[in-house]
This record gives sequence, structure tokens and C-alpha cells, in this order.
Amino acid sequence: MGLWDAVKGAARQIGNDISESRELEQLVNSSKKKILRRLSLPQLKKLCERFGGGPSPWREDFQGRYRVHLTSDHYEAYAMDLITLRTLHEWAENNKVRVDDIKREYFEERERITVRYHPERNVRIKNSNDELFQNVIDAIHQFHPSRKYPNEQGYHIELQGWLKREFTGAEMEHQTGSSRPDIVIDRCIAIEVKGPTRYQDLTTIADKCNRYLQYYDNLVFVLFEVEVYDRRYAEWLKGIEGQYPNVKIVRK
Repeated sequence: MGLWDAVKGAARQIGNDISESRELEQLVNSSKKKILRRLSLPQLKKLCERFGGGPSPWREDFQGRYRVHLTSDHYEAYAMDLITLRTLHEWAENNKVRVDDIKREYFEERERITVRYHPERNVRIKNSNDELFQNVIDAIHQFHPSRKYPNEQGYHIELQGWLKREFTGAEMEHQTGSSRPDIVIDRCIAIEVKGPTRYQDLTTIADKCNRYLQYYDNLVFVLFEVEVYDRRYAEWLKGIEGQYPNVKIVRK
């Protein structure tokens, strides 16, 4: 295969990764909307008050500050922005709102998306933490840092705070043997943050896969500010995904 074919292949892989992330994000948002539409206005108020307090009734424009009547749309918009799908699932079930059909449709569609973009991985990883692992990945995809970080420390502290809201067992730098991932959830999922990410940083990931997977069922690498040629990155990603099925790479 010539250089031009390799470049086209790498660009296609990057494009597929972006398309897959967009489809998964759209699926999450669609499922959240379906759940929220099943809630009455009092239930929406209760939900939003439980998680952050709810939308402000005050607005400002060039004429000054004024109060608006909050409707279901205001509460739904607040929940869409600040409450994750996993939290909505749990809250609805705890408050006797039927969402089992929405959960089932969500997981089935997510499976179809994953298989479509990764036909070589047409068998899901099956272990006791499978659903938790997918929920963690979804939460990471929904995370958007408040600012641009020059190094990993600030990024992984903010990410840990975001995950802690949904996964109470999220610990920072939990030590197990010689392994010390940035974040560990429920002692079974390790998360490592890298960024800005250059090619030499990618070469260290296989070593961490070998070490961390001795102690954790699943491993997530969150890469931000990736500064690697597309062709090199695509080749590296294909190798990692092929060799370590319990590892997920999330490029932010």
C-alpha cells in the first residue's frame, strides 16, 4: 500500500471515530429526552432540585433583569445539560417511572453502532462490570472541561469531579501493586488521562495496559490535545483495540 493510500486510510479512520462519537452522543441525548418526556412538571422540578437546584427564573436583556414563568421546557433543558443518562435512569427507577424499555432500546442501539464501526469486534466484552464500563465511557464522552489545561493534572482532577457526581466509588490515584491510575471506579475500572498527547506518549500506553489489566477489569485512556499525525494515530489505535479488547480509547 502506497503512502497516499495509507494517508487516506488514516483520514477515513479518524472520520469514522468522529462519526461514531457523534452518533453515540446523539443516542445519549435522544434517550435522555425520552425519559424526561415521561416526567410530570412536579417530577421534573424534584429531579432538578435534587441535582443542582434547577434553572434560574431570572433572565436579563438590554432592558434589565426580569422573572419568567418556568415551564417543563426549562426544566428539561436544565436536565439535558447537567444530568447524565445514567443518573436519569436511576432516578426514574427509584421514583417508579417506567424506563426499562428506553434502557433496552438504548443498549441495543449502542451495540449496533459499535458493531457498525468496529465489525471486527462483533462480540461484546462480557463480564460483571460490562454495563458499568459502558456507563463510565458515556459519562466521559459527555465531559467538557471548563478550560484548556496545559497538563494532565488539572484535567484529571476536573474529570474526577465530574465522574464523582455519578459514580460515588470514583477515587483518585488509587494504588494497587505497582499500578497507580489517575482515577479508579469501584476498584474495577481504571482511567488514565494523557495530554497534551504526542506520539511518545502513545508508545507508553501498551505498557500500562499490560500492568493495569492485572488488577482492573477494564481500562480507559482519555487523550486530550492529541498532536500526532493522523496516519500514525490510526495505526496505533487499531493495534491497541485489536490487542486489548477491555481497553477503550476516548479522544477528546
